[in-house]
Amino acid sequence: MNKRYNDEKGLTLLEYAAGAAFVLVIAAGAFAIFDNSMDTFFTSLGNNVENLNTGGNATIVTQNDPTAP
Repeated sequence: MNKRYNDEKGLTLLEYAAGAAFVLVIAAGAFAIFDNSMDTFFTSLGNNVENLNTGGNATIVTQNDPTAP
């Protein structure tokens, strides 16, 4: 039976770099999703608190609203 692979152990520098790049891309994507969801969550929470404090008469301003005062 012939050997299909050589006897080298471990990864090459290129393989390490490719793995690190893959992990960083996945982490950046996860952070972007998390960051956006946290912005939405805290904006919603702030709007709810403002609405309670004004007896339901709050003017709700959403993030990135070009018509915001």
